[in-house]
Amino acid sequence: MTAQFIPVHGGQLYCETAGDPANPAIILIHAGVANLRMWQPQMAHYADRYFVVAYDTRGYGRTTSSNTEFSNREDLHALVHHLEIDRAIVIGNSRGGQIATDFTLEYPNHVRALVLVGSGLGGVKDDEVDATDEEKALFGQLEALYEAKDWDGMDALELHLFYDGLKRAPEQVDAAFREAGRAMMLENRAHNDEQITPQPLDPPAAGRLSEITIPTLIVIGEFDETPTHGMAQILERGIVGSRRIVMQNTAHIPSLEHPAQFNAHVDAFLAGL
Repeated sequence: MTAQFIPVHGGQLYCETAGDPANPAIILIHAGVANLRMWQPQMAHYADRYFVVAYDTRGYGRTTSSNTEFSNREDLHALVHHLEIDRAIVIGNSRGGQIATDFTLEYPNHVRALVLVGSGLGGVKDDEVDATDEEKALFGQLEALYEAKDWDGMDALELHLFYDGLKRAPEQVDAAFREAGRAMMLENRAHNDEQITPQPLDPPAAGRLSEITIPTLIVIGEFDETPTHGMAQILERGIVGSRRIVMQNTAHIPSLEHPAQFNAHVDAFLAGL
């Protein structure tokens, strides 16, 4: 594994790579309740066949930034250029999936295939992916905790929402998996005082999914939140030829909770490219 910092506008992306750069590239984009360390099982699994790249997006992990406006798409483009990657298989979880989709729309020639895991989607209307009353109440609690800067309370609630899922109690979830999530959230606190402003894709992705014509796999955890299930269905309808898989007994971070099962699904998808 090789670690490096890649210069971007107003900052430096922390990046880790594994495997031979001459092999086909896989780029891994983490969720908003994690950082690049969530992809350690995939880095190990794919390094013998692919050039595997994971990086901390701006505002997370060991990436650094000045207080500035920025584009996640341009950051990823800078990474691709710096590593001399022509076309990559891009795998993104949650907001990482939204970044992957937006990047594909802005730089289609750089993306060979997509794997979208519990993915966000820019431009979706609330009534298209309506949350349950319980979820709305918990999202409201998250906003209140954020406004109060109650980071311990916010981390605890996010662990339950995104690592456990609402249909499981914490004691039903592997303790090491939960601890990995908690540790990544603690690491991300170093960025709490940053004032960075991501620039959204315009027009947003929700109305442009028909532009994506590359092979796409959509993965969603059985216990993921209702709006995320709704976005997975929108992605499946909008991206012609895409396929949606529901992974059992997992919530928002299936690749880390059940890596062998997740890798098997992705392996089968990659075998068809």
